[in-house]
Amino acid sequence: MQSIFQFIKKGCWLLWLCSPLVFAGEVKHPEPFVLPFERVEVIDESHFQGDWVLPLSHYQKVDGVWRLSASTLVKGKVSKKIYQIHSTHSFQQAESKLKAWVKDQGEALYQCEERACGSSNDWANQVFEDKRLNGLPNKQTYYSLKTKEGFVSLYLVQRPTGYRYLAVVTINL
Repeated sequence: MQSIFQFIKKGCWLLWLCSPLVFAGEVKHPEPFVLPFERVEVIDESHFQGDWVLPLSHYQKVDGVWRLSASTLVKGKVSKKIYQIHSTHSFQQAESKLKAWVKDQGEALYQCEERACGSSNDWANQVFEDKRLNGLPNKQTYYSLKTKEGFVSLYLVQRPTGYRYLAVVTINL
């Protein structure tokens, strides 16, 4: 009789330990790919079904209004994540890793680097809607990719404080 109670006691203890894993309220979306950086931290994340304007150019002033000269509206499952890259590498090293990694991810539809990307303020506030992405004009890189699953939008930037952020938006069709 003693062993049955010990068995039940251990089973209840194990159930209590595992319950946060089993009954977690939020289902995490799987990563579509593994980023090329050793130490990254997700600092913001959102998922929704809907439309995403995929930039295929940088913002330009046209008739007094700032707008993308080329873009496409994509509908699907949108996943937006903002990563902080914790690394002792320079921005140029992070940019080189991202550039090499992007080559294996899909077809590049548009890319820009440094000042050719325009104002980081536009990318931060108009495209990704996250003020943390407002950075130095000579330390930014953007890629729009077509993948097997849909589209990917990547924006790497360094702030004046030295923090590096990567915005990743995946749109699965």
